[in-house]
Amino acid sequence: VEADGNLQARFVTDPWSTQANGRLYRSGDRARFLPDGQIEFLGRMDRQVKVRGFRVEPGEIEDCLCKHELVLDARVVEHGNSGSKHLLAYVVMADERSQNENWLKDYVAEYVPEFMVPKQVVSLSRFPLTSAGKLDVRALPDPDAISNQVQADFVQPSSDVECRLAELFKSLLLLNQVSLKDDFFEVGGHSLIATKLVAAIRKEFNIKFNLRSVFMDSTLEGLSKAIEAQMAQ
Repeated sequence: VEADGNLQARFVTDPWSTQANGRLYRSGDRARFLPDGQIEFLGRMDRQVKVRGFRVEPGEIEDCLCKHELVLDARVVEHGNSGSKHLLAYVVMADERSQNENWLKDYVAEYVPEFMVPKQVVSLSRFPLTSAGKLDVRALPDPDAISNQVQADFVQPSSDVECRLAELFKSLLLLNQVSLKDDFFEVGGHSLIATKLVAAIRKEFNIKFNLRSVFMDSTLEGLSKAIEAQMAQ
């Protein structure tokens, strides 16, 4: 729903109307008259896109993303072919995190309708810029290539402790797979879930384990070593 100011800007006075207070609607489409009188569509004046039958203004989603304390900047674009278009968000985070920031989808879903939630969120260290200092949209990386790189970097947990801990990660964070190098806080964890992880570790391995250990080394590999050390005592 647009704010009143946006509505006033969209519905302007119709100088040709024979009715009092007649209005015209600014659709945002850019077009021109051809010599034969036909109208040629040239695109949009704004960045509005149409996804799944809904008109979406990417700037609204970007503003929502940037309200999160960890997001420094965001850019939402249309991605996919004509038959399967969806929204893709690129973000620059305030701290070093993973390239997959899909946990932000849950955050956005609290504020916008379901059709406006990006299908994927990709984190970049910085946005590519043109020589004029503006965002170079064409230089934004292909998310499929990033996904392939993530798969290439995957390290399978092998020891008994690593495999059991990986199952705890997957259960608490709703993940399909966990790499040995995955960081709990980079793949969707936060302080509240961390307390649940500690409780799950105590129960699974029957050891004393504190929350401080999670923050000292929150990778699956590091936590596995901490668990093994505790079990050896």
